[in-house]
Formats: sequence, structure tokens, C-alpha cells
Amino acid sequence: MAEGQRPGAATGAAVLAIIFGALGALFGLLAVVGSGVIIAAMGTIGVLLMILSIITLGVAVLGLIGGIMMLGNKKGGYTLTLVYAIVALIANVVSFVLTIVAGSPPNIVGLIFGAVVPVIVLILLMMKPVKDFYAKAA
Repeated sequence: MAEGQRPGAATGAAVLAIIFGALGALFGLLAVVGSGVIIAAMGTIGVLLMILSIITLGVAVLGLIGGIMMLGNKKGGYTLTLVYAIVALIANVVSFVLTIVAGSPPNIVGLIFGAVVPVIVLILLMMKPVKDFYAKAA
């Protein structure tokens, strides 16, 4: 790897964070709007959905910004993307468990997509060349 050249794994992690951050932001925004309608119809359940939608939107924006900053070789981008992947993974597992506790059928596809991407991002971010590159970044 040439001096100053971003490792391919870092680019991969950044691109995944941007794509899934953008998709998450879009769906999070739609969920916020939708839960506003549900609040009017269902009260407390709608409020809970609104809170979860805002959290989803925030996590997605974190991934989007972190991925963009990583492509700009910013040290803070690495940190934001790392936080995004960890929080997204935890949120997905908690959501899956809460679905089961509530007696609803679990969304296996949602768990797979929601957990696999953050795990891949975490694996890419933990690679030594990526860590070393961003440790030297400004």
C-alpha cells in the first residue's frame, strides 16, 4: 500500500456505511412521518414508534456522515462509523428480542440484513491496515 493511500477495506466499510446509512435515513424519515399519523390514531404505541423511528434515523445519519468522513480520510469518520456499526448491531438485536417478547413472529430477514452489514463493517474497521491508517489521519 502506497503511503497515504486508504486501504480497500476502509473504502468498503465507508461505502457500506454510506449506502445503508442513506437507506436507513430514508426509511427512518418515512417512519417518523408514519408514526406521527399513528400517534393520532393509537396514542402510546405511536409515541413509542416515534421514539424508535427517531433513534433509527439518528443511527442512520451517523453511518452516512461517518462513511463520508472516512472517504475524506478523516479520523473522526472512522470513529463515527465504528459507533454506527456497534449501535446498529445492538439496536437490531434488541429489536429482534423485543419482537419475540411481544409475541410477534420474528423477522429473520430483517435480523440478517440488519445484523450482517454492521458486522461486516466492524470486521473491516478492525483490520490492522485500516486502524493504522486512521490512527495517522488528521
